[in-house]
Amino acid sequence: MKEILKINGHKLKKIMKLEINKETLPEYVIQILSGIDTATKGLAGLSNNAADRHANKFNTKKHHARLAVNLAMTITDFLIDSWNYQTQVKK
Repeated sequence: MKEILKINGHKLKKIMKLEINKETLPEYVIQILSGIDTATKGLAGLSNNAADRHANKFNTKKHHARLAVNLAMTITDFLIDSWNYQTQVKK
């Protein structure tokens, strides 16, 4: 699992077979994967503009914070499940 942390986003998509391939994936899966990518970029933007580690440029509301936390947990669960699946398939 530690090796995941050392990989940039593009490489991670390739390794975990999460790249969007219109020839092999149904449209609904493409939409979901695109949504995850967009949501991840949104989380990064929120982190940069509203987190304690930076000057807070945005007055974060509780419902925005809850959305960000739940979204991050959902994406993380999906990535861990995908990683576990990919490592099982390779065996």
